[in-house]
Amino acid sequence: MKRYGEDVKDELIVGKILRSLDAKFDYIVVSIEESKDTETMIVDDLSRSLQADEERLKNPHESAEQASKSKLSL
Repeated sequence: MKRYGEDVKDELIVGKILRSLDAKFDYIVVSIEESKDTETMIVDDLSRSLQADEERLKNPHESAEQASKSKLSL
């Protein structure tokens, strides 16, 4: 739509992306909506957040290990 000159706000795109996600991301969508201002969020920020959450879904043990290591280094 942007390619054809229509002014599409990031707020609209972010909302559409969040609504179109698979059911396994429901809790992540709720978390994002509760913790971040989706009205001012840009698509790049949403993408980074979803990629990080997807990595945690793929490797739950690594995420726990990384969290433990970061706590120990503090």
